[in-house]
Amino acid sequence: RRLHNGSGSRVSAVYTAPPRESFIVATGREELVIVDQHVAHERVLFEAYLRQLEAGDIPRQRLLLPIPIELPPAQRLHLEELPARFAAAGFEIEPFGSGSLLVTAVPALAAACEIALLILDILDRTGDQPPEFTLADVRHRAAAALSCRAAVKINTALTLPAMERLIDALMAAEDPTTCPHGRPVVLRLHVRDLEKGFKRT
Repeated sequence: RRLHNGSGSRVSAVYTAPPRESFIVATGREELVIVDQHVAHERVLFEAYLRQLEAGDIPRQRLLLPIPIELPPAQRLHLEELPARFAAAGFEIEPFGSGSLLVTAVPALAAACEIALLILDILDRTGDQPPEFTLADVRHRAAAALSCRAAVKINTALTLPAMERLIDALMAAEDPTTCPHGRPVVLRLHVRDLEKGFKRT
C-alpha cells in the first residue's frame, strides 16, 4: 500500500511504536518516517475546522444540557462581546449571570472535548485581543485550541486502519510538516543516516 503527499514522496508499511504508543512509524522508498500522532491529528483537524469556518458551514452539536462556565475576572469585562465572538467560531453561548457563560451548542469537531476547558483555552488565546486583531485571527486561534483539545492523545493505541486513515489525511493536508503551534509533525531518517548510525559508511 502506498501513501502519497503533495511532493510525490511515498510511505508505506505503517506501524505503531511501543511502548508509549504515541508515534507512527512508516517506511519510505529510501527513508524511515516517524509521525507524532497527536500533532498530526491536530494539523488535520485544524485545517478541516478552518475550511468549515471559511465556508460558513460549521456542523454543530447541540448540547442536551447547557454547560455553565464561570469566567476569570479579567474576561468578565468582555462578557457582552463574547457571544458574537464565539458565534464566529461555531459556538452558541450566552451570558449567564454577572460573570458566567452558558454554552448551548459547539462545533461537531469539539463534541468529544471537555467543553469548559476548551472555552477557557480559547478565551486565553483570544480574550485580550488587541484592536488590530481580525476575525481571521480569532478563528485561527479558536481552531488551534479546538484541534489541540480534540486530537488523539499520546499513549493512545491506534488500530492499523486508524493509523492509515490519519496518514492519508495528513498527506492531503496543505501543510503536513507542522502542527498549528509550529511543532514538527514528521521526522525523516534517510537510509544514509541509518547506514551512518550502523557504521556502514
